[in-house]
Amino acid sequence: MKKKSIIILATFFFSVFTASAQLVIKNDGRVIVGPDTRPDDDMYRVLSMSIQGRLGEFNAGSKLAFGDFGRYDHNGWNVFIGEFGTYDSDILWLHGKKGVKMSAFNGDYIVAEWNYNGQRDYLPRFTIYDGVRLDRLSVSSDDNHKSSIRNIQYALPRLMRLNGVTYNYKPLDNIQPVGNVGEIERAEGLTEKEDLARQLATSALQSRGFGDTRYGLITSEIIDLFPEIVEFDSLGNQYVNYLEMIPIIVSAFRELYTAIENRGVSLDLIEDYEDYLRGMQSDSTVDHESRAHRSTNSNSSITNGAVLYQNSPNPFTSATTIEYFIPTDATSANILVFNLTGELMQSYPIHAFGNGQVVISGSTLNAGMYIYSLVVDEQIVGTKRMVLTK
Repeated sequence: MKKKSIIILATFFFSVFTASAQLVIKNDGRVIVGPDTRPDDDMYRVLSMSIQGRLGEFNAGSKLAFGDFGRYDHNGWNVFIGEFGTYDSDILWLHGKKGVKMSAFNGDYIVAEWNYNGQRDYLPRFTIYDGVRLDRLSVSSDDNHKSSIRNIQYALPRLMRLNGVTYNYKPLDNIQPVGNVGEIERAEGLTEKEDLARQLATSALQSRGFGDTRYGLITSEIIDLFPEIVEFDSLGNQYVNYLEMIPIIVSAFRELYTAIENRGVSLDLIEDYEDYLRGMQSDSTVDHESRAHRSTNSNSSITNGAVLYQNSPNPFTSATTIEYFIPTDATSANILVFNLTGELMQSYPIHAFGNGQVVISGSTLNAGMYIYSLVVDEQIVGTKRMVLTK
């Protein structure tokens, strides 16, 4: 009788769960949590468990919380995995109120983390404790997000105080305790497994590039000369934004080039580049000496009066306008657009001299950076850059 009562009670609870569509256990072992209103979604029965939301026809908005979920109006939700938003976004949302960690082995070996400790003077960063390989890396650099733009001053003398060095790599110790696990009931042999996992993590840490010869700079020197590109984590470890060294190096090259030319030594690099652009729009059968002779004997007084202005807007998406001034006694003029490899992309003949403008449609070019030049009487009188975004 007792056995029969248990069977009846189990059947009752199973029927209640199924009828309310909150927890459904299928005959093949699959578990549905939430409304079971879309059985055909898992056509081939590959899911072990499906968590369905209660919003809309696609059962959107499902979330799986770990521990207390936390009220949204009390400093936000705590720890959960779910679908982003309350609509059918199909975007995975991994949320940790105070941060997110990725670990391996026994949980002590931290692979990556974003951790906020609540201190106002600590700027959280997503940190990866290992090498990263990327096919391409682009860094946010929209001119609309820049204010108080100033030229970098004294880049060259500051760079000259830095020393490029080689060194043997010693990785950061990112093995961290995961907390007190003493309250967890330990099965037989669990301690030995934990010790083995820690040994494996320690071995991986020590072998991860340990002793590799690398190239870099001494951070203590950088922080004295370029303190803005040095950061610290919560443990006091130092990080250098090497990408921001690029504009510093560019400025140093400009200072060096200017210093050389101010001492009466002409490198002719800019002139050679303009001659190269001129050659791209000239007949390829004309040799360099003929072009140079033609340029030297042209009417320089006409070209000296011509002006090429910066396109506006820049960057642009749909269209941009290039304004110019060409003396009325000129005989020919063109605006030429090149890509960064020097290939001529577009040519705009100018027939009306004086003040004028040319409108370039963004639909005629691919997104990227371009160089445009004003050529008057077969001489380049100005060259500027423009950026097309899509």
